[in-house]
Amino acid sequence: MLKGAAWGLAALVAVTGVAGYCAAAEVQQAIVGHKGSRYHLDLRMRLEIPAGAAWQVFTDFAALRELNPIITEVHATRIAADRFEVDATVHACVLVFCRSVRQLQDVRLYPQAQGGVIDGRVVPAHSDFSYGIQRWDIAPCSAEAQTTCLRFVADLEPKFWIPPWIGSVLVEHKMRKEAETVARNVELKVLRNRQAAQP
Repeated sequence: MLKGAAWGLAALVAVTGVAGYCAAAEVQQAIVGHKGSRYHLDLRMRLEIPAGAAWQVFTDFAALRELNPIITEVHATRIAADRFEVDATVHACVLVFCRSVRQLQDVRLYPQAQGGVIDGRVVPAHSDFSYGIQRWDIAPCSAEAQTTCLRFVADLEPKFWIPPWIGSVLVEHKMRKEAETVARNVELKVLRNRQAAQP
């Protein structure tokens, strides 16, 4: 299930950063629910970077491992101008339950002036999920466009067994912690890119 958030929702790592940087990312909401074997995730974050910069980072699929170290393998193939096939393998743990899972997605990009929408659909024949849809909404929080409001919504149905003692509360807690880490990594990457571009 945690693999469904592969675009950046799984990392419990120490952030090595730029001197003097203080992460300002804020996770505003992290909700996990399930009905039967299907899970629903709803995450909202605020990043202290422009939406255009956030879009560039989140759509650099080949560099996803920089944001999310539990992604052990990722391959992205461009099918059309705004369409990709993204194949990722993730190793994730909740308490003592660990698993490596694969997910192949058909990803479509809908860029806007600042930010945009990323839609992903699981290809069940090549994934450890029998069903999956994911959507990232990346947009400025206000007219100033210096902050990004991000929403991630996913519905996933894993093919693998999840122990019943791993409830929504545990997954929600882990998702929130992972989201905070990934958000900091996104902000740090944008800051490093800016510094590298300076003469």
